[in-house]
Order: sequence, then C-alpha cells, then structure tokens
Amino acid sequence: MLFESIEEIMAISISILIPAYNAEEFIVKCLASIAAQTFSDFEIIVSNDGSTDRTAENVQNFIIQHPHLSLTLLNNDNGGVSMARKRALEKARGEWVTFVDADDTLPSDALANLYSSADSDTDFIVGFLTPPKEKVGAMGNPTQWQIATMNGVIPPGIGAKLYRRAILNPSMLDIPRTITNGEDALMNIAYSFAMTKQPKFIYANVYNYTRHPLSLSHSTKRDIDYEYNYDAFRIKTIPEHLRPNFLHQITRYRLNGVLGCSRSDALTIARKEHPFFNVIREGIKQSNYRLSIFEWIAMNVKSSLIIKYSGIIRAIFISLNYRMSLLFSKR
Repeated sequence: MLFESIEEIMAISISILIPAYNAEEFIVKCLASIAAQTFSDFEIIVSNDGSTDRTAENVQNFIIQHPHLSLTLLNNDNGGVSMARKRALEKARGEWVTFVDADDTLPSDALANLYSSADSDTDFIVGFLTPPKEKVGAMGNPTQWQIATMNGVIPPGIGAKLYRRAILNPSMLDIPRTITNGEDALMNIAYSFAMTKQPKFIYANVYNYTRHPLSLSHSTKRDIDYEYNYDAFRIKTIPEHLRPNFLHQITRYRLNGVLGCSRSDALTIARKEHPFFNVIREGIKQSNYRLSIFEWIAMNVKSSLIIKYSGIIRAIFISLNYRMSLLFSKR
C-alpha cells in the first residue's frame, strides 16, 4: 500500500506511562529526567489518579515549558495505581510501553539502552536498577520465562522494562485497588503467559528507584489475610489448564507470603487456623515440596515468639545477601 493507516503514520517507538497521585513534589523531576533522554522517539502519558494537590498543575506547566515533547495529561477520578496505568495504556500509541512511577527518574540513556534490543525476536526487554554480576541464562521456551517471572529472576517490578503494546492487554491491569503491594508482579505474570518470544536482558542501570516510607506499597499492612487474598488473585493470572504445571512455584509463592508476615502477624501463623494454611498444605502434598528451615518453622511451630524471631533472622539474611550482591556488582 502507498499510504499507511493514520495509526501507523502516527506510531512511535515507546510510550512512557506515568501513574500519578499527589505527586506534586516529585513529578517535575521525573518528567525532566525523561525530557533529558538521549533517545527521542517517545510519548509521555501522565495518568493523574484524582490528585488533590498541584500534580495536574505542575504537569500542565511542564507541557507549556516543553512544547517539543509529546506529553499528555489524563485527569481521572481516583481508582488506584493499576487503574491509572490501565487508563494510560488505553491511550498509548507506542510499539513498546514502559512504566515510570511519578516519584522515580530515568538515567539519561535508559530508553536508548532498552530500545537497542527492541526487535522482532523478542516481546519483553528487561533492564535493571542494579545489574547483576552474573548474566541470566537463555530462555528458549515459555515455561522457562514464566518460571523466571514467578521466581524473581526477572525482577518483579514494573519499571526498567519494555513491553510490546500489542501483547500488553489493558485487562492485565484489572487488579483490585486493595492490592497495593505486589500489583506490578501480577501484571508481569499475566504478561509472561501472553508472550510468544523470549525476553532479552539489558545489563545496565535503566531506572532510578526512590523509596518513600509513606507510599502505599510500603505502608500496606502485610498480614495473612492480605496474602490469602493476594494469592487468590495471583492464581487467576495463570491460565487454568497450566496451573498444575506450576504448583511447585505457586506453593513457594504462598510460603514466601507467610514468611513475609512472620514479624507482623506471628500470632496468626502460630495458630495455624487460617484457611490459607490448608491451601498451602495441599500444595506441599501435591507438589512434593521440600520445606526450608524457615518454611518448616512457619508451617509447624506454634510459638509466636519463635516465628517472630525466625522472621527477623530471615530478614537479616535477605538484607545481607542483597548488600553483598550490590558490593560484588560494583566490582
């Protein structure tokens, strides 16, 4: 055809989607880091999730000050972060999509690094906040990249990645707003089952994450009830006919959820009466899952004090392991 469709003519390489709620303190810094990218074929969509501060005003001013940028502001009623992302995705025109939270920033070469591997051989490009010392092995079949997404080999966060828009269905963001911690991992799992081509990895820092103690993800109370409800939704992200194939990984997920509550909800764990424990026991039995020492304590010990202290020790091990990985990655 001599003339492409209007959609093809207007198509761009990357859509950058930013959910924003009461982000007046951070949003300009976030947008400035994107405006400073060495890669230029992108659009920015800020999905304002019913902010009650000057977030929308600050974005509008940025638009006026940077007329060369393709920057769209969507003003929506408050619906939660997943809904804000979904609304932005529905307006996206890019061949690829990436997400940036309003309080985070991008290194100036982030998009260039990510897009350098954007070709017809992949559906998913994965970058890092801190590149690992050892490279991730090849993933030649769907089961490999699905398990890698579930077990964290592919980082669970939604940033530092490019998703092919043709595959990233907005329904993957139909996540209850009550899920405010780990919602991005749910979208990634659903996406991994829609992919048909293996992911590619970019071993470079392509995202600057800012931790805020008062953010929803860090202020959410993680207890057994939360983990039980989270698990019920996580199961739905896996096609029903494939769930038996992933029972071992699902069981590990569930146990990690319980271990994550060892300090905050030790009494409930000690009682072993919550229906979540029956679900986990059945999974252990059916998948012949072998418990680690921390998992065994959580599933068998009825002393809340022991459970709490085992949770503290586990958290120390995880923290030390993370710090060591950062140390060696810089060498």
